[in-house]
Amino acid sequence: MGNKNDKKERINVVYSTNPNYQYEYNQEKEQEKDKGYYCVHTMSDVPEYKEILDQWFAAEKELAAYRDRCMKEGMKLFTRYLWDLWD
Repeated sequence: MGNKNDKKERINVVYSTNPNYQYEYNQEKEQEKDKGYYCVHTMSDVPEYKEILDQWFAAEKELAAYRDRCMKEGMKLFTRYLWDLWD
């Protein structure tokens, strides 16, 4: 099943013939890996897509405003004609 000399087990292992050699590693990166922190890139990180992303946000903002206006108008009509629903 599992080979003791597996390549995955040897990743990040440093071999040296110098008896005074001490391996130094970036402890912060190891802690980030252990905690599950990852670098996430977005479209705004790439200049070619920044304009497209800005246009999408503007369109999304317009849609949200339209939905809000529709909801407010619908609630006004609902409260105005609520009692007529039972007649």
